[in-house]
Amino acid sequence: MSGSENYTRAIEFRGPQYLPCALKFRPERMIEQDARKLARIEALRGQFPNDLLGPLDAARYSDPIIEGKATLRTDEWGTTWRDKGLGGKTESYPLIEGYDRLASFPFPDPHRPGRFDKADLALQERDDRYVQCIVWFTLFERLWMLRGFENMLVDPYVHEKDFVALRDRIVEYNLAIIDQWIARDVDAVFFSDDWGCQRGLLMNPDDWRRLYKPSYADIRARPRRGRPRMDAPVRRRHGHPARPDRHRPERA
Repeated sequence: MSGSENYTRAIEFRGPQYLPCALKFRPERMIEQDARKLARIEALRGQFPNDLLGPLDAARYSDPIIEGKATLRTDEWGTTWRDKGLGGKTESYPLIEGYDRLASFPFPDPHRPGRFDKADLALQERDDRYVQCIVWFTLFERLWMLRGFENMLVDPYVHEKDFVALRDRIVEYNLAIIDQWIARDVDAVFFSDDWGCQRGLLMNPDDWRRLYKPSYADIRARPRRGRPRMDAPVRRRHGHPARPDRHRPERA
């Protein structure tokens, strides 16, 4: 059985030969740099079947800038990231000063030449593996990375018209990226947004359904519209009252 078929059977509960699993490991981010332990982890990782290709990403970043022990990058949306070795953190937000900058904001081009070059190179070696791609920081996270976190929590209530315009532009971009992944016949498109805190959802569930659910329905429906068996998993953290809605593609 091919890796792709085994993954598909596991997702669809159709009796895979084994439980597919991928061990993602960044040795440079380990606090304890013990060569013996790192070698052991690598050896264990080598025992996993090489049946998953990905996740493939088409996002673009600037060339890195080194400042002491930190690495700075700017993504194509204009958000700056600082990485001190344990993962990047956002540092600047291009629309934090207000929506008056929205009309002239340089939104990234989903059809930018060369965007998929690296992914296309990897896909030449897909063989019979299951191929997963990413539409990272899908919607809510992209919104607050543009406006700042506190702003994004209140924007739907005090700047709803501008909020909707920005939200819809992000959705438009995501759909164009998804269409290009569909054209490459990938097996899954992975979406990511963190909605919960330690106590639950970050907003009233009814507001979430009104302001966000229709957009997520459009995004999640797109892969299966292009390829009915395509998987569309969502990364989430912490349970919240709107969770059942997130797995139904219908509009609110």
